[in-house]
Order: sequence, then structure tokens, then C-alpha cells
Amino acid sequence: MNVFANRRAALAVIAVAAWPAAPRAQTAGLEEIVVTADFREARIDDLPLSVSVLDRAELRATTQQHFEEAIRQVPNLNLSGEGSRARYFQLRGVGELEQYEGSPNPSIGFIVDDIDFSGLGSIGTLFDIDRVEVLRGPQGTRYGANALGGLIYMRSMAPTPELSADFEATSGSDGTQALGAAVGGPLGSKLAFRGSVQQYDNDGFRDNVFLGRHDTYGRDELTARGKLAWTPSDTVDVDFAGLYVDIDNGYDAWAIDNGFTTYSDDPGRDAQRSVAGSVRVRAELSRFDVVSITGAADTDAVFSFDADWGNPAYWEPYVYDYVTSNGRERQTVNQELRLLSKPGAIVGGRGEWLLGVYALDLDERNDHRDVGVYDDDGFCDPCTLDNPVTSDYGATNVALFGQVNIAATERMGVTAGLRWEQRSAD
Repeated sequence: MNVFANRRAALAVIAVAAWPAAPRAQTAGLEEIVVTADFREARIDDLPLSVSVLDRAELRATTQQHFEEAIRQVPNLNLSGEGSRARYFQLRGVGELEQYEGSPNPSIGFIVDDIDFSGLGSIGTLFDIDRVEVLRGPQGTRYGANALGGLIYMRSMAPTPELSADFEATSGSDGTQALGAAVGGPLGSKLAFRGSVQQYDNDGFRDNVFLGRHDTYGRDELTARGKLAWTPSDTVDVDFAGLYVDIDNGYDAWAIDNGFTTYSDDPGRDAQRSVAGSVRVRAELSRFDVVSITGAADTDAVFSFDADWGNPAYWEPYVYDYVTSNGRERQTVNQELRLLSKPGAIVGGRGEWLLGVYALDLDERNDHRDVGVYDDDGFCDPCTLDNPVTSDYGATNVALFGQVNIAATERMGVTAGLRWEQRSAD
């Protein structure tokens, strides 16, 4: 069945906040926190937004492997427990819980190095991540319909002009092992690089007594990142980012007694393999600045599980054996172009403006299959199920947006934004 839909939306945002007309001096003893997920980099207390920022020091201090382990540090942020790693997030109660709700139209944006991974949060490994920014509430002007509940923005470490290297090794219970390395530095006077790779393994904190295995819920996670920073002139910067993530985890989480001992005879998988890249170009012109952001991603994901939680001996004398699997293939390409005025360009030096255009093309294929048999010697003799369902989804988003910031007084400002968006879905 094909479904065609066209939607036009005008999203307006007006915010009033403490917003100084000129930069303030940094408070003695306090580190300045700069937010980069908005249109312009700005101090966190100068934005009319509710924002949480987790920097590199905070993430490394807790030895966390994945973003799902860091959400307890972010107010109002929750995750869906489906899968070995969280793919779906909720902010202030708004967000997705699973992949079976319909077309992939997430209301919580999940961006990694300017690449859209909304609804594919398994990619959120934290090795060599510089910062995570969480913007709560609608981000209508910036991200439109894909961030009506909020936005999670992850940025990896940038190249440095000096040679640097990091090495990390982890060992723990339940077969926990991790090894990661990163190196960066100059490649001449105008080019710098940064590259990192990490492998993480864990048995998964489950014991499958039927199969006699301890790794049916195990984690096998490989992450590789690369970045180039090119400065061809004093007024132009070009940043390249590449990402390869291979999450090949088992999924054997369910037990009748909700314990850590499982009885399944057909453990599942929770896997995601993504290849992605982005290019960000910044050019300073005489009257305004230009920013171009291009991103592309190709993802293959599999989620399967033993739907009966048991095995023939466990359910005897009944026959109860079900397996569910879902395979996903998703390709995305996004392009954004912004024009940003110089600070103080309007209203007698008290305001600034920006204009932009945005486009996103998404294609996704889902192959879902339920296979099983049920026989209770009377009620059903036997009942069998083999139900494959294939779906294809394509969507194109095109948007125009603009925003104006005006400082009314030294301590009060107004931000007004407007976004027109058209979505065509099949």
C-alpha cells in the first residue's frame, strides 16, 4: 500500500530572555560554557533555551561507553529500553518508544557531527566525543518537525594544531574489555587531522541456562571516527567528518521472573552498522557570514528476539515457539545553507538576523517477520505463523527559515523565528 502526503508548516518561535547587548566578562573561577547546536555559538546563559551540556571531562570521569549511560545527568531526558542500546529518547515526556509506531518521523532529533541519526541512537558511543548538548523543548526554527520535543547534539573531538594522542584501556567484570586510541595534529600549515578507533566487548550480564552460554546478551561495538580541518584562507574554514560504527550486540534480555537468568533457545540480535560523513563550510564575507552543512548516512540495522522467552523443555507439555525479527535499511542526505549577519547589523547595533534553507531526503526499508508455532493439545492443533511484512518509506523535507535577535536593554532581549516546511512522503 502506498500513502502520499504533503504537509506545509509554519513554525514561529518568540522568546524573551536575559540577553546582554555586549559580551560579559567570564565569572572568576567558572568555566565558560559555549553551546554549538544552535545557529550561532553562544554562551549557555545567553540563550533563550533550556540546555544541558556534558563536556569531555564529565564524560570521561564516569568511564561511560554509550550516551544511554549518561542520561541520568540530563534533567527531563529518558530512553526507551527496547534493545541492547537505547535508540529512542524522550524529553519532557515527548518522543518515540519503539520502531513499530509507523513512518520514521522522530520528534527528538539525534545529530552526530552534523549527521542526522534520529531514531538510530545505537550509534551514540562516547569514545573521543568532545561534548553532548541537549536542547529541551521545541527547536522549530532550527530543526523543524524533526525536533518538536528537543534535540540531542553530539560532537567528536576536533583536529588540533599540535600533535596529540590519547589511549584508553578498560577491563571489568562480565568480560568487559575496551581498547581505544586517538591521534591528531597538523598536516601542513592549513590542514589538521584527528582519527580515533575503539573496540568494546562485554558478555552482557545474562546467563542462558538452556544454551549454557554467558554471552547471548553480549556487546561487540566498534567505532571509528575521522576529521579534517582545512583553512584555505583567513576567511574560509572547511571541516570534514567521517564515521563508521558497527554495533553487533546480542539480545537475550527477557526472563519469566525478570531476573538475569534466561531460558531462550533462539536469542536475538540488536545490530547497527552505519557509514556516514559530513562537510561544514564557513565563509566570512564583508556584510554577513555563510555556513553550509552537508551530511549523508547509510545504515543497516537488525533487531530480533525470542518472543516466547523459553525453549521446548521449559514450556512442555505445550508447544510454544516464536521468533520476531526486523531489518532496517536507511539512507539519508541533508543539506543546510545559512546566511548570518554580523553582530549588531540591525536596529542601531542592537540586533542580528539570519536566513536559511534546509533539505532532507530519507529512504527506509523495513523487513519484518514473525515465525512461530503454538499447540496446547486442544485449543490449537497446532497454530502456526509465518508472517513477513515488507515496507518502503521515502520522504523529502524542504524548509525556509529565518530568525531575528534584538537586545531591548542590556539585560533583556527578544528572539523571533519563523520556519516554513514542506514534507512529501510516500
